[in-house]
Amino acid sequence: MSSHASPPAAPARSFISRAFASDSGKIVEGDFLTAAQFARRLGVSRETVRRLAITGALPHTIVCQGTRKTTRRYPRRFAEEFAASGLEVADLAAFAAAWRARVTAPAR
Repeated sequence: MSSHASPPAAPARSFISRAFASDSGKIVEGDFLTAAQFARRLGVSRETVRRLAITGALPHTIVCQGTRKTTRRYPRRFAEEFAASGLEVADLAAFAAAWRARVTAPAR
């Protein structure tokens, strides 16, 4: 066993973790979609979802981050609201910015 191995990094948490926490502070697994599920709901490719998430245009949370692969989950509520909006995929980034501001705004 090597003595220079560092411990694995803790998964990064995004604003989604705070925005979707229930009253008990727990996040329900069904509230999030995989990249493939998210892509199907939005009508784009999985690669498009990945690229937009990396640039910060899509709301997501990182559930596992390795040296070669990062696993992300995407909020189901965002996908449903975008699908219901009737907007074109070209409007996805603007919709995501407005959605993020609305979801993370302090409660009044």
